Parts: sequence; C-alpha cells; structure tokens
Amino acid sequence: MPYERVEPDIFLEFAGVAVYHCYDDNGELCWYWYTTDPSDDNRDRSKVDGAQFDVRDLPDLGLDANDLKNHGAVIQQAIRAGLTTGEPAIKVEPLVVKIKIQDGVAEVVERPPGIEVEIVTVDPQEEKSNPCDADLSNPPTIATLQEWESEGGCEATDGCWVEPDGRCEHGCPSWLLVMGLI
Repeated sequence: MPYERVEPDIFLEFAGVAVYHCYDDNGELCWYWYTTDPSDDNRDRSKVDGAQFDVRDLPDLGLDANDLKNHGAVIQQAIRAGLTTGEPAIKVEPLVVKIKIQDGVAEVVERPPGIEVEIVTVDPQEEKSNPCDADLSNPPTIATLQEWESEGGCEATDGCWVEPDGRCEHGCPSWLLVMGLI
C-alpha cells in the first residue's frame, strides 16, 4: 500500500519558533514529544538529538509537565530561555515592487508574479482643493462684512449663508471666523 507523507500538526508558534507534534510509526500522536522540524516528526525512540524533544525534559517552572494543558507554557519558557530553537511555521518573503523614475517618468522595473501594478500620475493642476479652504489673498472687504452683519449673517468660505459664528452644511466656516473677528 503506498504511503503518503502528511505534514504534522503545529502545536504552537511562539517568538518565531514553530513547534509540531510528533507521531509514532502507526501515525499515533506521541503526547509528550514535539519537534521544531516538520520533516522530523516521526518519533524515533533511539534518536536523542535533533529537533525532537520530550516536554518532560524541559525546565517546568513548577508546572506539571505530565499535565497536557501545561505543555504550551513549558515550551514557551524553553523558547524564551533559548533551550528550544527553530524556524517560523511559514516563511513569508516580502513582496517588493521596484519602480524606476527618470526624467519624471515612472516605470515598473520588477514585480513579483501575480502582482498587478498600476502607476497613476497626478497633475497638481487637476487636484481639487477643499471648498472650505479660504482664499486669504482675496478676503471680503470691511464694507462687505458690515453689509452681511446688517443682514444678520455671513457668507461661509464656500459661499453658503451662515450665522456669523457658524459653519455651513458642508462644514465650511464663516469668513468672520476665518478672519478672527469673532
């Protein structure tokens, strides 16, 4: 009968170290044995070195290593102390897109497979400014402000009519607020 290798179950991942369950020759879980190498998960009782370890051989910090619920804490402490080392369960390589800009022209030089890149240029002349931004180079005159006051209101920076100390429905302040006259 053909044999198909199955990756072991991960028990925990802590501080960049992945710890997996070990199994016996029949595929049964070895309750106290773990490994930091997923390809070395078949518990060979004659083997005493390598990535496999018995949790009962680790310093237990007063926890009973015979109690399965304490295994995670005991192994985490061993990792912190440097007694158990290994690699993360999944190594993730950063996705890097390289773009060259020369003479104001952007060009994609390198990209990972399956990653789409679109270079969008923005013309500063086309950018829309916030309608609430006041043009302080051309504020209303004192005569205009007095006229508005006589009418019981004031224009907001976007032209809406508001209370002298108010804001319009778009959130734009009155000119009197902007100019610090209220």
